[in-house]
Amino acid sequence: MDVPLLPGPSGLCRWAWLANRPPGAIGRRLGLPASHILLNTSHTHCGPAVGTWAYADYRPPGSLYLSELEAASVEAACRARENVREATLWAGQGRTALSEMSAHGIR
Repeated sequence: MDVPLLPGPSGLCRWAWLANRPPGAIGRRLGLPASHILLNTSHTHCGPAVGTWAYADYRPPGSLYLSELEAASVEAACRARENVREATLWAGQGRTALSEMSAHGIR
């Protein structure tokens, strides 16, 4: 894997900043290649905009917020490493009867 895998409903993997800066900073602090850092993303309608979407008036995100986000990501990774313990990872697949909104309308 050459770049971090960024799963998430918002498609945040399209944003070069998020794909490169936090994994690079975390990797430097922990002595890991950025390609070994996996970020899981989500979204909110209440937080600062980190993309140039219409609701952000197509403005770039604030550099102060992005710097704080990067620092918080590094801190969280350091705390996770300090508290590491054995775990089991499970995966599965399911279906829901809830409606899904897409570019083609509600299904």
